[in-house]
Amino acid sequence: YISMGLPILLLFVFFARAVTLENAGEGIKSYIGVWDLSILSEQPEVWSTAVSQIFFSLGTTFGIMTAFGSHCEPNAPAAENSAVIAAANSFFSFIAGFAVFGSLGYLKEYEGADDIADVVAAGPALLFGAYPAVFSTLPGGIHWIRLLYFNLFLLGVDSAFALSEAVLTVVKDSVIGRSLSQKFIVGVLVSYGCIFGLGYSTDAGLIFLDA
Repeated sequence: YISMGLPILLLFVFFARAVTLENAGEGIKSYIGVWDLSILSEQPEVWSTAVSQIFFSLGTTFGIMTAFGSHCEPNAPAAENSAVIAAANSFFSFIAGFAVFGSLGYLKEYEGADDIADVVAAGPALLFGAYPAVFSTLPGGIHWIRLLYFNLFLLGVDSAFALSEAVLTVVKDSVIGRSLSQKFIVGVLVSYGCIFGLGYSTDAGLIFLDA
């Protein structure tokens, strides 16, 4: 409840803080106030990008939902559960957009930039550059930054739970895995993830991320 519930609570805290910042309205306008539907036909790659993002966000084909679903009752409403999960995922992503673009609107005003696109690029620079830059200008900024990275830590733990559960379910359903304890399997998975994850904490981490 803590690792999942607290990030949701913090999301609304960041949302409330972002939309009350000076010039947040300009950032929000660039988020949902400007519509150019011609992009959907002129740049067809946005469709595949959107589908890839929502698949990744939901964990589709990762085996995570299958693993979680195996713990449901046999007569559980699968279609209804799927709809609720998909709707909740999109809702929280939509709310997060307000937090991000509201902050970018404030940062544009603070830095005197001509356009929000000039403030920061997409990707890791947005999370590890723009957000800390915004919070550092606020009263008690260091505590906001600590809260942000604590939130990221919790989200990382949640991801580790989900991915480990997916692999654990598959292994335990196999002939060999049935004779192994869950603690042993999880220990191997966590150790494997820790060792191979060390590379992402080095200067080459972004290269590995884009590979």
